[in-house]
Amino acid sequence: MGNFSHRPAKNIWINDWPMVSVVGFVVIFATYFVAKIKLNFGMFLNMICFGIFLDLILWLDFIPELQSIWASLLIFLAVLLFWLSESGCISLLL
Repeated sequence: MGNFSHRPAKNIWINDWPMVSVVGFVVIFATYFVAKIKLNFGMFLNMICFGIFLDLILWLDFIPELQSIWASLLIFLAVLLFWLSESGCISLLL
């Protein structure tokens, strides 16, 4: 895919989505062989669309780049609490 030393770790270029799809392909088949999960078309469509939409979101620059570690930590904790509340795991913490 190229030398990554010349660009920040945040940046994923438009041509990198096949690499994300290859990793998804490996994960899907690993779960098939380990957990014997039945493969279906939606798994592969999700794998391909994830890489494409990841590139689109990064290209549109929706994600702000925070300069402070404290701001980054605050955003991380807010997203973590939201995720825990939506998955039902927040009740385990209370």
